[in-house]
Amino acid sequence: MDLVSKLNKALKIGSGQSGSNSFRHENEAEILATAKEILAQSPTGAGLLKFSVENRIEMHVLKNKQDIGFLPDKSVAYISCPAGQKMPTLKAVIHLAGALRQAEQETEPHLKRPQPSQMPKDRYVQAFIAKDKDILFTQTKVVAELAKVNGLLEIVDEFASMGYLSLYQAYQEDTEPQGLQ
Repeated sequence: MDLVSKLNKALKIGSGQSGSNSFRHENEAEILATAKEILAQSPTGAGLLKFSVENRIEMHVLKNKQDIGFLPDKSVAYISCPAGQKMPTLKAVIHLAGALRQAEQETEPHLKRPQPSQMPKDRYVQAFIAKDKDILFTQTKVVAELAKVNGLLEIVDEFASMGYLSLYQAYQEDTEPQGLQ
């Protein structure tokens, strides 16, 4: 059994169960619906959601004390929220954008997940850094769009709490004079 299958089995994906023995969040449907609704308000986020539908990317919410987003397989994206929570945090929305961008990267030859056996270690590290920079740029763009277009300024505070305020400010400075926002 491969790693993704083991993870899916442990998370009980596909079994319709999300009981107390599951890592799946008990309010997964509500959290994802709200996170997608917020993400869709950003043109970049709407594009990521469209991609996810067209490419049948599954999305799941795990129970975890910290909000994270990741893509262990090119067809399944995970975010996490604390147990008992009924609504996603804005960090979860940011992480969903990142996880969906990871999925989208798998369709772009220069950003596909590198295989360590197919390249020297330094190129492997550089490839992952390029992927991470691209994801972070996408998340920054989503945050800026949600803040500007929808007035959702709280998302900037959440992005700042993640340590990226200077990145957001640089993005603002770089795009505002050119009218690119």
